Amino acid sequence: MDLGWKPPSESLSDMNFTPLVDIMLVLMIIFMITSPLDPAGVELDLPEADAARIPRKDQVLTVYMNVKNEIVISNQDGKVVKTSPGHVREALRSFPQAHEANVKGDKNLPYQDVMSLLVELKGAGIKKLGLLTQKPQGTEDSSNAIGGSADNSTGGSR
Repeated sequence: MDLGWKPPSESLSDMNFTPLVDIMLVLMIIFMITSPLDPAGVELDLPEADAARIPRKDQVLTVYMNVKNEIVISNQDGKVVKTSPGHVREALRSFPQAHEANVKGDKNLPYQDVMSLLVELKGAGIKKLGLLTQKPQGTEDSSNAIGGSADNSTGGSR
């Protein structure tokens, strides 16, 4: 019963890419899960305030300042710039379209340091400033909320 099938005389040298693609997808998922959600791993202990959540807008920067006076500036696209007090203006040149910023300052920072940062941001061309806090313990949602904001100044409300 000869069906006319003959084994190929040449060996097949094609590589099977399916296992390679499977491994790459698994690695990508692992890296996505283990990567930090807040940029640069800035450790902050935010002050608490009972305020309503305000949705994020495009071209709004988030400025982090910890108790060591390390400043990290990021946007929604994931761009991150590290700087220090006195050098915020230079760091903001990386974000030419941004005119709004939300500040996340550690609750253990001296008030003067936070105010100096707000004045420096305003002097660098940021027109609207907001202060980010966290909900007090025991409330329904303990995620970040905007506790106060300032329009074209470092104090007052919008």
